[in-house]
Amino acid sequence: MADDEYLATQITILSAIQESRDEEERVAEEERQMTNQERTSVSASLPTPTPISTPSTHGSNTADTLTSSQTAPLSEEGATQFAGEVSRRDFAEAIIFHEYPLAMADHIKFRKFISNLQPLFKMVTRNTIKSDILKIHETATESFKKLLATNTGRIAITTDMWTSRKKKGYMSLTAHFIDDNWRLQSLLLRFLYFLTPHTMDVLADTLLKGLMSWNLEVKLSTTTVDNCSTNDDMINLIVDKLGSHCILGGRIIHMRCCAHILNLIVKDELSIIDKAIETIRDSVAYWIATPSRLEKFQDMAKQLKITCSKKLPLDCKIRWNSTYLMLQVALEYKDVFSRLRLKEKNYLKAPTNEEWDMARIICGKLKLFHNITELFSGRKYPTANVYFVKICELREALGKWMESNDATIKDMATKMLSKFDKYWGVASIVMAVAVILDPRYKLKVVEYYFPRIYKDQSSHYIEEVRNIMNELLQEYQANHNTSESSSHISASASASESALNLDGNKGIDEESGMANLVQFLHSSSSSSTVKSELDRYFEEANLPWSHDFDILNWWKINGITYPTLQAIARDFLVILVSTVASESAFSTSGRVVSPHRTSLEDDILEALMCTQN
Repeated sequence: MADDEYLATQITILSAIQESRDEEERVAEEERQMTNQERTSVSASLPTPTPISTPSTHGSNTADTLTSSQTAPLSEEGATQFAGEVSRRDFAEAIIFHEYPLAMADHIKFRKFISNLQPLFKMVTRNTIKSDILKIHETATESFKKLLATNTGRIAITTDMWTSRKKKGYMSLTAHFIDDNWRLQSLLLRFLYFLTPHTMDVLADTLLKGLMSWNLEVKLSTTTVDNCSTNDDMINLIVDKLGSHCILGGRIIHMRCCAHILNLIVKDELSIIDKAIETIRDSVAYWIATPSRLEKFQDMAKQLKITCSKKLPLDCKIRWNSTYLMLQVALEYKDVFSRLRLKEKNYLKAPTNEEWDMARIICGKLKLFHNITELFSGRKYPTANVYFVKICELREALGKWMESNDATIKDMATKMLSKFDKYWGVASIVMAVAVILDPRYKLKVVEYYFPRIYKDQSSHYIEEVRNIMNELLQEYQANHNTSESSSHISASASASESALNLDGNKGIDEESGMANLVQFLHSSSSSSTVKSELDRYFEEANLPWSHDFDILNWWKINGITYPTLQAIARDFLVILVSTVASESAFSTSGRVVSPHRTSLEDDILEALMCTQN
């Protein structure tokens, strides 16, 4: 577990603040003051990490990792020096993990604190700690490249854009895959600087450059991006360049961020009750504006014996989920607002009963969207088989809302359904394949939901899903045969050469036609194997449904029975349906640079991104 935790720190290193190689001129004077011991001890303190990553793990056991590499007892002086190197590495990782400013290394009071805590530890300079961080980054990068190179499955990519305060554009590239031990992995690969203007050609070239720098262009499964027209054009250019390397000819490579799709859909719903939302928002803002008002509000809640202990949250207008949470809490305090309207003469904009009723109806319908968005946007990424059922529930709900007698609800549902059907094409294919590869569901889940959603047209859509499964199986089987056929044919040719070499010098070559015949016989037999494998999978009884089913472990074990389906499962179950993983690479608080970071450090971050290009 120590190795897992150690590598988790390396992942954080790649996704946290990274410092520049371009400050050498400004800090040249500091460099000259460094001792030779400081210069040479860096590499000794940076052992090569084990290529394992668990993105949900926090912290590390660096000291244990380092000390395990010692093969002989150390002298007292050597032990002191080694402990200092471990502490130095811990200091570098603390700066990275918590995004402390580099200037911390030069703070007088901090240096005094370290000196008093351990006089034998020689505190390093700001420039030295920057160098340590870069070496950690380089070491981790090399380990990840080896891990990706040896991994036999395909890689799903998420990417997001960020613009700095200097209006420079950057693209983050995050890889998601299932490793050979059938564990989910998520690695932030790099930041890419892209030139202006931000056209589809510039973005496509930048993304392709990033993929090729990690040799991923032939292993790509899908690319999840924001839902905008420029990204649509960018992905089309990527498909044109990658060609035959793409699954199904590139038909599923473009994954639109489902969280953004839901956001577009919900905006139509909220626009219908703009006035009611605005009134409730003003009421919340009024009662949390000062401590005395908030105290009055809380006292009234106690007087009315309202048990809700939630604080009144004020929403962010551009984040619908925060609006939903505000409405949800405000509705629980509805009676408090109404009573205070009678007592507080300055409280003039209280919601009417009609506005409360509309807010309650809309809030009830938003709950499903909120739960699904949380599933899409979670930091602990689930496998892709969990999405299909939720999306079917949402699509079914929209159909029912269209049958409402309330004209407002019906109009709302019509608009939402139109956007749903417009954007959900590729994502629904990926989700359908992933859920079919869940042995608890298989094809039965499609046969259950499609008649409820598509009514009389359900058989057509079910047949489409069957065709996609067959097409995938044939493609994967063909690729598997291609990788094995050259060695198989070569071995067959060598074994049969003496028997067929009637004139003493003619074996199985292109002129004899035998090589093509052997390949044809092999491919003909394999196509029936593909069909029988799929049929056998469907004919097997579904597993009993359970919450704690480990689908990755099931496919790891059952690969012997269903080798082709196992390969598909490995590539599809890891596909992400949102760009949250890449968005969080820039900032978890809105893609803005942390306020404690200096302007100089912003320049360093930008410079490092440029050096990676």
